[in-house]
Amino acid sequence: MARARTDAAPREELRIGYLSEVAHTYLTRLVREGAAHRLTAASLPALPAVDTTPYLLERFSSCWEAVLRESERGPPNAQVVIDLEAPDHSAAQPAAARRGARVWAASRRVITPRFQASAGWKLLSTASESVTPFIIESIVRELQRDSPRPRRAYLFVAALFLASLVAALAIQQTFWQGARVGARVKIAIGAAIYDKCLRLGPRAQSLTSIGQATTLVAADVARLEQMLIFYHFRWDCLLQVRGRHAPSDTDPGAPSRRGI
Repeated sequence: MARARTDAAPREELRIGYLSEVAHTYLTRLVREGAAHRLTAASLPALPAVDTTPYLLERFSSCWEAVLRESERGPPNAQVVIDLEAPDHSAAQPAAARRGARVWAASRRVITPRFQASAGWKLLSTASESVTPFIIESIVRELQRDSPRPRRAYLFVAALFLASLVAALAIQQTFWQGARVGARVKIAIGAAIYDKCLRLGPRAQSLTSIGQATTLVAADVARLEQMLIFYHFRWDCLLQVRGRHAPSDTDPGAPSRRGI
C-alpha cells in the first residue's frame, strides 16, 4: 500500500479564490465530475496548503513559542495574555487558566486575519438587517400617500431586496468563516497535542496514555470549534440591544419597532 501511494501521481490542489469562496463556485467542478462518474478519494483534489495538518501544526507551534516569549518578558506582556482569560487580572490566577489563555492567544494568531474577517461579515449582516425595517416603513408610508409615487416605491423595493440579499450573504459567510477557522484550530491543536504525546518520556507515559490524552483533546477541541462558529454573536447581540435602545429624535413607526 505504501508503494501505491508513492507511485501515485500527486493530486491537484483545490484552488479557492476570494470570490469563489463567497459564491462557493469552487465546488462546481466536483459536482459536474460527480454527475459524470463516481467520485473516489484519488479523484478528489488535495486540500489547500493552508488547511493541511503539517502547515497548521508548524504555524501553531511558531505562534505558541511567540506567546510564551511574550509572557516571559514581564508583567505588561503577560498581562495581555491573562486578560483573555480572566477579568480580575490577578497574579494568583491558576496556572491552568494561564495556559488556557495562552492556547487561545496562539489559536487566535493561527486564524488571523480570517477570524477578524468573519467579524466584519457579522457586522455587515447586522447592519443590513437593521436597515430593513426602515425600508419597509418607507414603503408603507409611500403606499399610504394620497398620490403614491410608483417610481419611488420601486426604488424602496429594490433597496429592500438588496439589503436582504446582502444580509443573507453576510450571515452565510459568518457561519462559513467561523466553521473554517474552527476546523483549522481543531486540526492545529489536535496535531500539536498528538505530536507532543509521541515524544513523552517514560515517566510521563506511566501517568497517562496517548489514548487518554487524544480522547480528552478530541472533546475539548470540538467544543472550541463550535465556539468559534458562534463567537461573534456574543458582541453582536449586545450591539443590537444597544441600537434598539439608542435615543432618537423621530419615532421610527410601528413597522420599524416590530422589525427591530
